[in-house]
Amino acid sequence: MTIKTELVQPLFIRVYHWSFAAAIVVLLYTALYTHYPVNILGFVDMGNIKKAKYMASYIALFLLLARLYYGIITRDIGHIIFNRQDLKDLPGFFKFYFFLARREPPHAKYNPGQKLIFTSWIWVFFFSAITGFILYDHQRFEWLIPFFGGLQYLRFLHYLVFLYFLATTILHVYQAGTEDPAKLQAMFTGHMRRKETP
Repeated sequence: MTIKTELVQPLFIRVYHWSFAAAIVVLLYTALYTHYPVNILGFVDMGNIKKAKYMASYIALFLLLARLYYGIITRDIGHIIFNRQDLKDLPGFFKFYFFLARREPPHAKYNPGQKLIFTSWIWVFFFSAITGFILYDHQRFEWLIPFFGGLQYLRFLHYLVFLYFLATTILHVYQAGTEDPAKLQAMFTGHMRRKETP
């Protein structure tokens, strides 16, 4: 038996992943702070929190657009976008994760659950960006507010997006930490070891 090292996460993907993760952590923290202000980590006023939030928002939006562009150019986009086949494979995935099946169903680079979360993050992040821009300058975008049911309902929808990102980020970290240590290692080194039998 030989052990083969294979590149599964190119440098761009690793840099994107950890940069996007950092931006999301800042966004989640600043959103939580905005909702429940507690003076920690050097943010002494709401102005600093808002600056950090806006900066992280722009960085995350740029990174997401760069990732989509990279996916289209390299034809890697199929690895992260949830499709019809993933929908068919989803029940088997849930059976495995709820300990109703012994083996994980075969899948490509990412399992159907991961692809579902990744795809939802794309749509939810763009929705969050739109609602965030409207909330940031609601006087300029006043004409859009009625489409969301009013300013208070718009704030509530934006807060629901925060809760969704918080819950799915925790789920993503849990899956990464419990599924396969080699896959987690690959997100740091890019390489994964595979055993080959002659």
